[in-house]
Amino acid sequence: IVMILPSGTCGNSLTMEKLKLYASGSVTALQNPPLVSSASSNSIEYDIGTVTVGAIGDYTICWGRNPGHLSDYAVTLGTFKVRQPYSAPKVGSAWNGCAPL
Repeated sequence: IVMILPSGTCGNSLTMEKLKLYASGSVTALQNPPLVSSASSNSIEYDIGTVTVGAIGDYTICWGRNPGHLSDYAVTLGTFKVRQPYSAPKVGSAWNGCAPL
């Protein structure tokens, strides 16, 4: 699988833009495309890691059998949602000691 911006089309490498939802050098960061962590005759599990950088939003998940190039991810599987893990109402506010630029 590979996660792309929703404006792209799976299988069309000219419109597909892979997400970078990790900081360079991060060991536990989200990998795109992710590694297969286990596989059986009827399922595949991917270890995608943890999103450490990026925009909150919905992205397209594309799949390809034995892909070698971005255009080989031609099947649209669904939506990958990036959400904030918890609410932090005072972060970045004057109450928390931050000042506007």
